[in-house]
Amino acid sequence: MAKLPQKLQAALDAVRASVDDGKCSASLAELARPLGVSGRTMRRRLMRLETLGYLRIERLPGQPSIYQLTPKGQGLSGIRGLLRRLLVQRGRGAGVQGSFSSAPPLPCSPAQMVGRQEILATLRENVAKRRPTLLIGPLGIGKSHILRAFVTNAVQESRSPEPPLRAQRGRLREGTGAGKQEDGNPQSATRAEPGRSIRNPKFLYLEHISPIKPALLNLAQLLHQGGALEVEGIEASYMEWEDVRKRIAPRRINQLAELVMECMQDQDYILILDHLERVTPTMLPHLDALMGVALVIGAADELRSQAQRLWWAFERIEVPPLAKDEARRLLWQVAEPDRVKKPQLFETRVLQQSGGNPLAIITMAARARTAALSDREIRGLQHGAGTRYVPLTPILLVLGALVVATRFVALGLNDRDLYVLAGLGYASFSILRYFIYRLD
Repeated sequence: MAKLPQKLQAALDAVRASVDDGKCSASLAELARPLGVSGRTMRRRLMRLETLGYLRIERLPGQPSIYQLTPKGQGLSGIRGLLRRLLVQRGRGAGVQGSFSSAPPLPCSPAQMVGRQEILATLRENVAKRRPTLLIGPLGIGKSHILRAFVTNAVQESRSPEPPLRAQRGRLREGTGAGKQEDGNPQSATRAEPGRSIRNPKFLYLEHISPIKPALLNLAQLLHQGGALEVEGIEASYMEWEDVRKRIAPRRINQLAELVMECMQDQDYILILDHLERVTPTMLPHLDALMGVALVIGAADELRSQAQRLWWAFERIEVPPLAKDEARRLLWQVAEPDRVKKPQLFETRVLQQSGGNPLAIITMAARARTAALSDREIRGLQHGAGTRYVPLTPILLVLGALVVATRFVALGLNDRDLYVLAGLGYASFSILRYFIYRLD
């Protein structure tokens, strides 16, 4: 028997829930209300079920129609129907445990994890201790790939009979009496108590946290995909996401945040937040509240002073550039030596221009995969990641302060030549000050 689409299955379940002696006399409005759809939409679905042979519709003039289940549609009413629904909900909820609530946004190849095993081990240890962690590093240093590799490894470990992550947590609990006490307390699921263990990790990945409202809607969608989204007044688990989104999108940001946090409360969620450098001051209360119900592992290119309160809540891990040997290994895992006439020249140029930045290495090495590189093309390889810039703004500010100080010294010494020279310097600085904040 072919499986019914989700929308038709929900409509059939609504009829089964209202059936009495094989017949359902409920109105379209009563059948449509739990599903959050209109009566017209419900009528179309019931007519489609009639066409497929799941029920027969007895139409009465001036009265609600009577829906009778056919032998094809019978067998799941009453207690059996209740058991079926519980199994469906349990199966959806279990799909989140020990796995992504959504597929990884981008694939993560083993080549891009060269030299990052120590950071991955630190992340595993911090998760075992329930410690919020923030990866910090410039663009292209590999923060996003580290996050994806961490979640992929954690999912695989959670599916094994004896996951190393759980074994490590067990050793931590055995080694400290405080760990045993916290694990035995079901109320210790807060950020302030890092000793609480995570028994069934559920991962939610957000690539962008700004703007905050679309980010909260994305979280709600991930929860809906895992069967964990509960919205008062509707049966969200039986509805398509687009229908649920239409019901919750008009809500205010505070209401959306409350909805998401209620569904995540005491559920061992691990929230992966990338690009946290885009956080604004108005988003801080919502992120602080999310950190109260979920363990947050994030990444940021830089730490802006406007979100300093948020950075204090994290243990920070600086993601360094690759060492020379690691960069060389990554280079030849991506490039094809057969397409390079002078491998030594190619290697020296790429390592010099990349500055240990994995994205820069991969970008330049990929050119050797598409076409053979001549000596001239190798010498012409360039990348901004390896370029070092000297900030001139502090230098100009110091020179300006010296010019002003020189004028006062000239006045005190009554030295006209020094005063005129300082005046010329002050005039030059007045012209250059327009460009001070544009030279970095």
